[in-house]
Amino acid sequence: KAAIEINSEADGYLFPLVEEGETIETGQTIAIVSNDESFDIEEHKNYLRATSKPELKMTKKAELLISKYQLNVEDIEKFAAHNRITEDLVDEFRNLNSKKLDRVGINSGKKIAILGGVNGGGAAIILDSLSRISELQAVAVYDQKPEFHGKNVLGVPVLGTMDRLESDFENGIFDGLVIAFNMNLVDRNQTYENLSSKGFQFFNVIDPRADIRSNVILGEGNIILAHTYIGACSNIGNNNFISANVALEHGNHVGSSCAFGPGVFTSGNVTIGDQVRFGTGIFIEPNLLIDSGAVIGSGNTIITSIGKNQKVVSRATVIGEANG
Repeated sequence: KAAIEINSEADGYLFPLVEEGETIETGQTIAIVSNDESFDIEEHKNYLRATSKPELKMTKKAELLISKYQLNVEDIEKFAAHNRITEDLVDEFRNLNSKKLDRVGINSGKKIAILGGVNGGGAAIILDSLSRISELQAVAVYDQKPEFHGKNVLGVPVLGTMDRLESDFENGIFDGLVIAFNMNLVDRNQTYENLSSKGFQFFNVIDPRADIRSNVILGEGNIILAHTYIGACSNIGNNNFISANVALEHGNHVGSSCAFGPGVFTSGNVTIGDQVRFGTGIFIEPNLLIDSGAVIGSGNTIITSIGKNQKVVSRATVIGEANG
């Protein structure tokens, strides 16, 4: 214990806000100095109690769970009713909230099927992210190669080809789709357009460790893997495959059916067309256009806009059309 003298920066009358022996927090106001001897300290205390927000007390495990499942802190704070927010309380909130959503039908479309990607590994990495997303349950994989039928990917069965989609949907096997294959972007786009026109719903698969900033507009059917950053006010179209460790800075506009390898970094206000393929380890300067159908090879630093269907295989060197 210690007694410390505190010098006031003003003259006047001292009105304590705390009682002797009371425990206080760092930075807490403990008294008011007023030049008015009749200052009503009790009225001021009532005002502070009415306007101050109670301190949010939360364990580290609870904080990690809230971040993992992208929960609303204010909703959990109301649920906690000023009690300490613990891991068990967050789990209780999630369970009750899930039951509520099921009753009103909001969570009715949570069974997801994966299209292709068994051979190339796309299905596996999507299923890995889905295992961390409580709102979506992977139930089936469909692949055009018969050698994979009857097998499973990370415990999820490969049921057959996409010819089964309509009948399996009618039988309640799944509620929505996501496309895993991304080597042939024309095929990826055609598959998405064809199934969308038939009324199939496409879900976004966003790994909980991705960082989606303010005012980002997302289409549907996008895959956004772990440690990806999408900057504020960016606009992402439909059916894009964005691998891990990609950074798309603020104000980027991305079309549809693009594929990003790991480690693609764009600066601000970059515009990317449809069906653009990026390798790995790519850096793009700000305010550039990467037009539709372009292919950007690994290891490039792009310092000039790239035209439609152009292929870049070395630093900012265009050698021909991607479909040539």
